Amino acid sequence: GLQLVNILKDAASDAREGRMYLPRDVDRADVVTLARADLTCAERYVTTLRSADAARGIVAFCDLPVRLAVATLDALDRGAPKLTREEVAAILSSLIA
Repeated sequence: GLQLVNILKDAASDAREGRMYLPRDVDRADVVTLARADLTCAERYVTTLRSADAARGIVAFCDLPVRLAVATLDALDRGAPKLTREEVAAILSSLIA
């Protein structure tokens, strides 16, 4: 899921530079759906870590990239090219709180 988000996020700039990481006949919406499904599995993993009383640092280490990826997909859906610094800071703060 994380790699798919990176591919989706950078698709326009990659294409300008002649790089294509998705086949031309693949619908972008299908890739977004796959990425979201993968991230849902990752969120369940983080939930499992929490319920198993894993160390807070381990949970945060796993949770941060998942939250950033979900938020990035949401931003792409809104037409934003990436998360703002404020959005990243809010996600980070929510993990620390």
